[in-house]
Amino acid sequence: MDRFDRIGGYLLVLHTHMPPWHDIVHSAWRSGQLPESIQPNWILNLPSTNTAVTDDPYRPSEQEMTRDDHELTYSVDDLEDIVRLLADNHGAMSKYLGEAGLLRVAASRA
Repeated sequence: MDRFDRIGGYLLVLHTHMPPWHDIVHSAWRSGQLPESIQPNWILNLPSTNTAVTDDPYRPSEQEMTRDDHELTYSVDDLEDIVRLLADNHGAMSKYLGEAGLLRVAASRA
């Protein structure tokens, strides 16, 4: 496996979690239908003049989102798992980039 593939693998983890990121940064939140869950507020209160569009950058924005309400519901455990996965991925990628000489590592962190 070459550098390109290794770095691509780390970036794929980020790409996989783009839909929740879009939901988080572009939405107000409300309690979800499942216990101890949250979901973007616009799912159930979308103004009739707006149409949700895809968050896939490789598809035309005129295509509507295919995700349903349950897919856009996140439990606290789901969000904690995503945070852990992204933190682990960041640590592993930083370590790899440092070992490969592609990332400067600060001498000390405060």
